Amino acid sequence: MESLFYSPFITQDAFSVDLPMRKDEKSTLAPYEARYGVDAVFRGDVELQRHEILHYIRGRLEAKYIHRIWYTQFNGMHTKRDLETIQGHSALSFCNKTFPIFLFSDRISSSNRILGPLIHIAVLNYIHRIYFKPYRTDIEYDQFLAKLLRLDSIALLDDSSAARMGLVLNRAICTRADRALLDADVPGRKLYSIRPLFRALSVVIRQSDYPSCGVISDISQLRVFLVLTGSTDGLHLDIHSEIDLLKDVSEPIRLGPAQGVRTTLGTVTALIMRLQEREDGISGPKPDPLELSDDPKMHKHLYVLERFQAEKMGWGKRPLKGPSSQWVDTDKYPIWTGEGARTDVLRACLDATSTEHAMVCKCPCL
Repeated sequence: MESLFYSPFITQDAFSVDLPMRKDEKSTLAPYEARYGVDAVFRGDVELQRHEILHYIRGRLEAKYIHRIWYTQFNGMHTKRDLETIQGHSALSFCNKTFPIFLFSDRISSSNRILGPLIHIAVLNYIHRIYFKPYRTDIEYDQFLAKLLRLDSIALLDDSSAARMGLVLNRAICTRADRALLDADVPGRKLYSIRPLFRALSVVIRQSDYPSCGVISDISQLRVFLVLTGSTDGLHLDIHSEIDLLKDVSEPIRLGPAQGVRTTLGTVTALIMRLQEREDGISGPKPDPLELSDDPKMHKHLYVLERFQAEKMGWGKRPLKGPSSQWVDTDKYPIWTGEGARTDVLRACLDATSTEHAMVCKCPCL
């Protein structure tokens, strides 16, 4: 296993945290890092060219982004009461995500207590791998494909009750987050919003549907429920007809007037990504990357630490204009390198959780 070291990193919330990274692995070193050394580049001992600075700063943003995904989407167990007290900054974690995933866990045995977190981090790793494109994904303002919530001790007897719980929780979260966002004093507040697709659908995973840790060998085949909440505000597509197209790879769930199907995580993820891409093609992406470059007010709070770092490297007093997804020249950097490529927190967490589960595992073989 590759050795890891822990590098202090300042998140957007100004918390100092430990960021697992692969230690100077040669394959992740940018040419200028290999030439001058990682520490010398960080200290600003050498003056870099413009394209090198932009590559380096994008890498730092990617590292921060990947760590923030882990920190906000995996740490902590939620209860229904937590979701009833969404306030201020906590409401932001639901913004700029395309859909929620509810993982209903239980505490029947010691192995089950570890199995829930194992599936959680495995799903998070899968979503990240599918969604994140090095250098090119828009990562400002906490954009991500999904919001994962693991809820403990939810007793569900059948498919319909599980799916219905996902519907009820989605509606409650959106209502409370909308209310909290009205009073949120956050820089760039107008670029945070609950997306229409997030309001329109929920994905539910029950612990009883993954009785063995063997499911993580191909997490895309994990059985899930996809539920439509009935919300169509802001949508341009008929998502009901889109769900109907899944009839050959899904089973319907009885939910009264609501619509739901049972299918796989991979099928759901591909469908929702396609829907979001089509919605963006019609109404434009939210948040709009152009606002990052055209609005001078955004420059006052965005990339604050990155501007300081860039100045040390020879950038001067010029502003750093986003989005960072347009910074890297992939002709010069065809391979993913830099701090983002070295950041290993998601896989390290999956490995650690797998090891912890293996110590008490009593799962049946699949």
